[in-house]
Amino acid sequence: MPRRSGTLISEFVTACGDGRLAFVDARYIGATAAALLVDDTAHNSSLFVTGP
Repeated sequence: MPRRSGTLISEFVTACGDGRLAFVDARYIGATAAALLVDDTAHNSSLFVTGP
């Protein structure tokens, strides 16, 4: 996003370039990890935590 003279433009810069990045609360990540650790089923797959 270009800056204009006399105008403050807020930006949040990440390493994803122009791609989109979803932010997930650490509490959701912790709750998911805890649930998977105590589950008797083996989860041999990737999980995408996206929030509630």
